[in-house]
Amino acid sequence: MKASFFCPDFDMATHLASKAVLHIADRSYWLGYEPHVAYGELATRDNIEGLLAIEPELAVLTGHGDYDRLYGQGGIEVLWTCSNEYPRTIIYLLTCRAGRYLAPDMVLKGAKAVIGYEEAFMFASLEDATDPLRDPIARYFFEPVAEAVEKILRGGTAGEAYRHNRSRYEELADGILTTGRPWANAVAALLIHDSEVMVLEGNPNARVEAVPHPRVRAEEALIPIGSALLGYAVSGGNPLGFILGFLTGIWLVRARSPQGTS
Repeated sequence: MKASFFCPDFDMATHLASKAVLHIADRSYWLGYEPHVAYGELATRDNIEGLLAIEPELAVLTGHGDYDRLYGQGGIEVLWTCSNEYPRTIIYLLTCRAGRYLAPDMVLKGAKAVIGYEEAFMFASLEDATDPLRDPIARYFFEPVAEAVEKILRGGTAGEAYRHNRSRYEELADGILTTGRPWANAVAALLIHDSEVMVLEGNPNARVEAVPHPRVRAEEALIPIGSALLGYAVSGGNPLGFILGFLTGIWLVRARSPQGTS
């Protein structure tokens, strides 16, 4: 199961947006997908066509945008209305304005569903921000995006992801207003703006064809074994203690694994 990620990085806005998308790409790997990434200088017209040609289950495309087009590395046009046929996939356009005309054009040309923004996607961050999911301000804007994409990767519909993304912007805006931070009003206003200009084109019931099995990290694979040996020792060498310990270890791994948001 493939997932594609397009990430130009040539100014502050594209740097932070692309770093957020790279986090999502990494998460997709552990959820069992095969991520294909075009980052930085590789975020070109040829490579975005390649990312779409592999017919991914999901494509997350960032970069600067306009109502009818998307720009890649260095501000070069890489997609525009009537420029491409699209695979039967779900696309998240993490870019300004392209939700207005490019998103519906993608649906007309083959995409199952497209989530995007019909006006500017606005966000804020600290001046020295490098990681948008750890920056105390930028994370308010990018965490809902990551959560929405994970919903799709886990088998949720495009409509569920879209509604979750919007509602999270609104919930976070309400929460920020209670903090008394000097930037609270401005950040809350931007979050409400992003919620209001977010759009979903295509089939709201679209979902990935099949959800792959998550990958297990090496340290997680050792938990059931260690738990089984501990159970065997505590039970005085009783095989039942080994079995119960092993099952307990599996439960611990599942309990530690993030299951997405509701």
